[in-house]
Formats: sequence, C-alpha cells, structure tokens
Amino acid sequence: MEKGPILLIGFLLFCCLGAIADAEYRLYRDPKKPLNRRIKDLLRRMSLEEKIGQMVQIERAVASAEVMKKYYIGSVLSGGGSAPAPRASAKAWVDMVNGFQKGSLSTRLGIPMIYGIDAVHGHNTVYGATVFPHNIGLGATRDPQLVKKIGAATALELRATGIPYTFAPCIAVCRDPRWGRCYESYSEDSEIVQAMTEIIPGLQGDIPANSRKGVPYVAGKKKVAACAKHYVGDGGTTKGINQNDTVTSKHGLLSIHMSPYDDSIIKGVATIMVSYSSFNGIKMHANRDLITGFLKKTLRFRGFVISDYKGSILSGGGSVPSPTASPETWVDMVNGYQKGSLSTRLKIPMLYGIDAVHGHNAVYKATIFPHNVGLGATRDPELVKRIGAATALEVRATGIPYAFAPCIAVCRDPRWGRCYESYSEDPKVVRAMTEIIPGLQGDIPANSRKGVPFLGGQQKVLATAKHYVGDGGTTKGINENNTLASKRDLLRIHMPAYYDSIIKGVGTIMISYSSWNGVKMHANRDLITGFLKNTLHFRGFVISDWQGLDRITSPPHENYTYSIIAGVGAGIDMEHRELAKEAVRKSLVLLKNGESADKPLIPLPKKASKMLVAGTHANNIGNQCGGWTIQWQGQPGNITVGTTILTAIKNTVHPETKIVFNENPDPGYVKSNDFSYAIVVVGEPPYSETFGDSTNLTIPDPGPSIITNVCTSVKCVVVLITGRPVVIQPYLEQIDALVAAWLPGTEGQGVADVLFGDYGFTGKLPRTWFKTADQLPMNVGDQHYDPLFPFGYGLTTEPVRGN
Repeated sequence: MEKGPILLIGFLLFCCLGAIADAEYRLYRDPKKPLNRRIKDLLRRMSLEEKIGQMVQIERAVASAEVMKKYYIGSVLSGGGSAPAPRASAKAWVDMVNGFQKGSLSTRLGIPMIYGIDAVHGHNTVYGATVFPHNIGLGATRDPQLVKKIGAATALELRATGIPYTFAPCIAVCRDPRWGRCYESYSEDSEIVQAMTEIIPGLQGDIPANSRKGVPYVAGKKKVAACAKHYVGDGGTTKGINQNDTVTSKHGLLSIHMSPYDDSIIKGVATIMVSYSSFNGIKMHANRDLITGFLKKTLRFRGFVISDYKGSILSGGGSVPSPTASPETWVDMVNGYQKGSLSTRLKIPMLYGIDAVHGHNAVYKATIFPHNVGLGATRDPELVKRIGAATALEVRATGIPYAFAPCIAVCRDPRWGRCYESYSEDPKVVRAMTEIIPGLQGDIPANSRKGVPFLGGQQKVLATAKHYVGDGGTTKGINENNTLASKRDLLRIHMPAYYDSIIKGVGTIMISYSSWNGVKMHANRDLITGFLKNTLHFRGFVISDWQGLDRITSPPHENYTYSIIAGVGAGIDMEHRELAKEAVRKSLVLLKNGESADKPLIPLPKKASKMLVAGTHANNIGNQCGGWTIQWQGQPGNITVGTTILTAIKNTVHPETKIVFNENPDPGYVKSNDFSYAIVVVGEPPYSETFGDSTNLTIPDPGPSIITNVCTSVKCVVVLITGRPVVIQPYLEQIDALVAAWLPGTEGQGVADVLFGDYGFTGKLPRTWFKTADQLPMNVGDQHYDPLFPFGYGLTTEPVRGN
C-alpha cells in the first residue's frame, strides 16, 4: 500500500461499546447480549451520515477530536512514516490516539474509532522500536515459530503506543524480483508463505480450538488485529511492475497466490486488504467474483475486507506524592516520571513499583488487608488469591503496574521484626499462600513453560516473590543477619515457596539483604544463577532490594563499583532485540565460502592483526533496515536506535584485532595496508513499493567498484544488504565468500554472530537467484530453470567454540 488503507466497513466487531455509560438502556452497549443482536441494534439506530462516517478511514495528519466527532469517522491511520512528531515518544503516540478516540466517544452513539499502522517488520514507524528483518529474510529462516514470536513482540510494541491494528502481514507470493515490494514477500514458493502465516496468531493470539472457520479472533489487550494483504495476486504482476496486471489462469491464481489466504482465515485473521493490482485485466477492487464470491462465500471469511490507500471512493514505603493524595494525584505523578523517561535518547519507559504488601497500603483510603501472618491463620489460599486480585485493581487505579509483594519468607524466629510479613513458620502453609501471585498477575495459561513470567492484562500487576532466600531464618531473628543452615535445610524450609511461585509465573524475584553461611545473598552466584536460574529455570527478572548492592560491602557504600560487579556477576538483571538478533542469524544465507569445502573462509577468525571493513552499508542503520522504516521509503543514516554491522564486528572480534573502516577504498590503499582479510557490506538503498521497481536489478554505484577494489586485493567476504536477489555473477570470481543478509533491521549484531562462528549459517534461499535479469521471471519448477543459485540453496557452517 502507498500510505495506508481505507476501511470499507467500521470496526464494530472490536468496539468496546459496553463500557460507555448512558441513562437510556441500549442493547448494543450490553456486553451480556449476543453480538449479532448488538450489531443489529446499533445499525438500526445509525443515520446514513453515521454509516458513511464509519466506512471512512482518514490519515492522522488531517484528524482531530473535532473532525472525529463532526463526521463520525470510523478509523484513523498513520500512512508510511506519518508520526505525531519526529522521534515521538510512546506517550506522544498514546496521547494522539487517545485524543482522536475522545472525539469519537463524544458522538451521539459513542462508537469508538480504530487506529491502524503499517507495522510490517516490527513497529517500524516508531523511533527506537525493534526493527526486525523484512519478510524475505524471515522466509530464509524457514522458521514459522520464530516468525510467530516476532508477531507477538510486534503486537506488544504496538500496544505500548496505543495502537490496536496493524496492516500486516504481506502474504504476497513474489514471482518476479523486479517488483519493488519483493522484500515484503516471504518467498516465491507459496508453501513457505503459507507456513509464515504463523505470524498471525503471534499478532492476534492463538485461535481457540472450536472456533468457526472465517471468524476473526483477537486474544486481548496484548494483541492486535492483523491484516493479510494484498488480495490477491499482487506478487505475480507482469514484469514485476507494481500495481500491474497479473495474467494467469484461475488455476495458477488459486494454486500459487490464494493458498496463504486460506491459511490466514483458518488462523482467524481479522481483516484482508484488497490489492491495487488486476487479475486478467479486472481491477481487484472491482472484482466481485473474487471478493464476494470466493473470499466471502467459498473461503467463508467473516472479517472485514478493506481497500488499500485510495483504492476505493472513500478515504479510523510510605513515600507518597502528598498526604491523603488521591488516585488522580498518584497517576499524575507516575505519568510525570514516565514523561521524563520517554524524553531520553533511547526513550526506554520506566517501571514504577510499590510495596503493596497488605493491600495498596501506601495510599490514603485504600483497602488495607490483614498482614500475612493473619492470612496464614486462615489457611485459605483462594481467599488470598482474591485479595491479590483486589490489590492489583487498586494498584492499577493509581497508575502503578508493579508490586513488591508477596513476602514468602518462612519465619523461624518470632524475634525477627518482619515476622508478621511471613505467612507461617511452616513452609507448606507459605507454599499454599503463593496463590496470591495468580491473584496479582492472573492465572498462568495451562501450556506455559515453567519459569516464564505471565501478566494477565491491564487489571493485573507484576508481582515480586521476596526475599530470596532464607531471610526468615537468620540467627536470633536479627534482620539482615546471617542464616546458618545446611543446604538441605535451606532447600527444605526456605526454598519450596520460590518453586511454587515460579510455577505460577511470578514476574520478579527480590534478593534478600541477609547472608547464607556468611555469603551475602546479593553476591551469591551459586544460589542466584546456579540454582534460581539454571535449576529452577526462572526466566523473569532478579532484582536487588533497596540499596542491596551497596550493602554487599561493609560498611555500606564503601565500594560501589565492587558491589555492582559482584551483583551483576551473581545474576541480577536490572527484550525484543534478542529475538531480532535470532531472526537475523537464522535469515542469513551463505552462498559461497572459500575456494572449496576443504578451504572455507568462514567462520572468520576473531583474532587477526588488521581487518578492513568497507562498503556503503557497513555503518548505516537506515540502509540496513530498508524501506518502511521511520519513513515510508526508509532513509539512509542513523535514523533509529540499533547496532550497525560495523559496530557489531567491533563488538565481536578479539581486543587486539585492529579494525579499519574505509567506506570506499581504492586498490592501492587496500594493497598497501597488509590486511588479514576484508568484509565488504554493500547493497540497495532503501525503497518501497513502486519506487523500488527495477528492470536491471544491479547494485547501485559505488557498490560494484568497492567489491572490485577490495576483493581483487585481499581475501574478502561480501555481505549483501538487499531486498531481493541482485546481479552478482560478474563479481563472483573475485569474491571469496558471499552472504545474502537481506534487510536485517536494527540488530546488526546477528550478522557478526554468524560471520565469526558464534552461531552457524542455516538459512536457505527463499527465492531463486538468477544469473541475469533477462532470465526473469524465473521460479523453481519452471521448465527453463537455470539459476546462479537455486531456490532452497544455502551452505551451512558449524559454530566454533573458543574462536
């Protein structure tokens, strides 16, 4: 799409109309009534103007609360690169979306609008978001579960900016790499594209087992509505010209281009976008047979069919802010701090936590429940769970998402000043009372992996099991003292409640001030990393107690640097980028590796006297990410937060290896510097859609001359940053090793990880690599199939330990 889509029908199915208060009873606002009756009631009440307004989606630049109210607008979008401000924070996005929503909710019927955006490889319009490899690279991974995880990560980042709808995924089957959108396609093979529709349950959530085929499904507030696009045949246009005519038989259309839509519908995709292109001369936006006849009646799609941009006639601890502070005051305070965090260079949100240890006990007029010693006397875990749920609601009402509770100490000496924070001296009772954790956080799904935290939504809060471990067993009950106990007793008495907490998905665990047999817990690597993380498989965050790192030394604060090193070394943690690195590593395709299999160049040695890094794409985040990144067409330069390939190389090699970067060196420079080897990173500039259409598919200057100047003078690896196969045969003899890195996104470290052997090459070509553009279109299975590298090709390497 050029800028974004226009809705043909308002997004009534996803509207939370039951939340709007009104003196008059209206059936459509009653969440207890059947959905079809609510829709009919609403439509009956709507005027013609309101129905037209709900069918319209406008660009955010022309939207306002007043416009939304006056014209009953159903939807707003961000076209490519359209943002509230350059480098806008997440809060700025939320404020903008909420402003538009306020206008919609003030209309006569109070119909909410829905905001959509092209999050096509991560939340790519937002500064600082994780930018994943484009689809062509993900197709090379052959890993649908990885793609599903990327969908889930993208959904979370979208929701963090207040947006519930993405115009993704593109499930085109690109049959001609001259098409400017070929990098948006997973593969030329429809089976691979079908497999990669697994991104849809990543974005939307796994559809329930007994769902009717064709009925959309969005799982909750951590998920977003997805959009399969562009229906249908957009990847098969003549000569790869964008928005052109796809000339093929109906069998060809159904067997190649239609299959991914069937899979998407089975997986509950919410919307499908119609293509600008034509099928045998008939514009898809006007093709009733394929939209109404096949998509709706044959495939039984019950979601919303939307047009592409302009594709139709129409265009949605006692520390308090003040004594007796109200919930609004708390919210304002937290938001003020968040505003400061989001105004930093990296715009990383802060997380506000509070000791809500027996209700929201720091807040005036909050419900104060009995302390834990009293709850232990009840022997009623379900009661404690309900108390957790009530506490979570009150904590959330003040804008706080995180509670430093529960204390699951087993108090073995009532002289301890914190004994009332313990449920019991009996570890069995304390274990039972960890039921407060699903009360605070929500019930963990049945098939969740042990150790992985779970938070049930915006009515729940992150919990903290504390204080790990043995704080209730100190000598003579002296607070923060030494717990003298055998390992057997520590595990038998003090550890079991942590095991239960981890099973129930606790988000964080706080380390105790105390010691165990003379070793400060904050510096006890064996118990934190060895047992908690490696044995109990806890995958949440381990946090220190207040000034817990300072207190490693005696007296406190004596050596803060040592405290930090000791704490971090023990395993105290203080993101989607790791997932993006994994995606990059798996997407890389090794096309050539040395003279022969017996003489490979890759993995490269990390230790060398001097290494040259060259090329237009080696130190350029914008080139690395490609189109649809911050701007619609993308943009060269350091346009967002990430790691360039050059930086990744510097982070990976041996400290004694000298790295020399020269973007465009001449042959004399290369020959005279006695380099051990060189890495050349070149490719295509950023582009999207029609601007990327190409008849020759050559690497733009100075890419070819850089390859020649470097690779004729020293052993070289060429890393191609492109959205598709390009002409490389003329330079292949000069190149010692060749890597297709596609458009890897912000995490260039994934490239270096594989070049230097920390991980092996596993990627396989998702597209046929031609010899010359005159052969195009050429796809696997064609009669005259004579590629440079065939579909599915990819050399492999093994990780090198100790490189």
